[in-house]
Amino acid sequence: MAPPAASAPLSALLHELFARLGSADPAMDASLAAHATVGKMSEHLWLRSMPSPAEVERITQFCLRAITHRAG
Repeated sequence: MAPPAASAPLSALLHELFARLGSADPAMDASLAAHATVGKMSEHLWLRSMPSPAEVERITQFCLRAITHRAG
């Protein structure tokens, strides 16, 4: 049995939001966004750094573009 993924709680929180935004597959899109976000957070933890406001905005916009692209 595999250990629980660190991104699972975030994915669960994003699922309904992605559905309301028109995602064609909200479960998959929420999972992808969560994995990408947790991955970037892990990098910052290892580097002992903080994401810049511009990086946070870029990640947010990337996820939103992915949803709207898949919904269309």
